[in-house]
Amino acid sequence: MYRGRDNTVQIALENEGEINHYSLFYSKYEVSYMEAKVYSITEVKDILGVSRTKAYEYIRKVYKDKQPFRVIKVGTNYRIIKSSFDSWLEGSS
Repeated sequence: MYRGRDNTVQIALENEGEINHYSLFYSKYEVSYMEAKVYSITEVKDILGVSRTKAYEYIRKVYKDKQPFRVIKVGTNYRIIKSSFDSWLEGSS
């Protein structure tokens, strides 16, 4: 946990091997949080119901082709933009 000067607290929570980052805004009146805007490959694997290997193969292909949804790479890690993935999953892309 890290407390910023701008009345925010940065925390990372681990859930079944996945680390989700949250930014909490605090004041003496209100506490709110902003959920991460990206999926990990493990989360995508679970959503699609495929193996880890198949999920990595597909995400690498999507990253290379830049479609049908947005994937970013941070170092060696892939992150899938939730809004783009969700739209694709619902069939509107």
